[in-house]
Amino acid sequence: MKTLILFGLGDLGGWVLEFIVRRHGLNRIIACDLMEDWGRLKVDGAATGAGQKGYNKIRFFRLFGG
Repeated sequence: MKTLILFGLGDLGGWVLEFIVRRHGLNRIIACDLMEDWGRLKVDGAATGAGQKGYNKIRFFRLFGG
């Protein structure tokens, strides 16, 4: 099982997430960000697009820190 953990869902991280969530070969993607509302918004959008292609493999976790 291949898992990718993506830290930071800002401008670049959001684009990376949109790209990788639709790729073959990854069984699970874990996306993390300090801002929970923003992170969940990005993950939900990516999951919606990926779900239309039959992929359902992404979860969000809030980072603690700062």
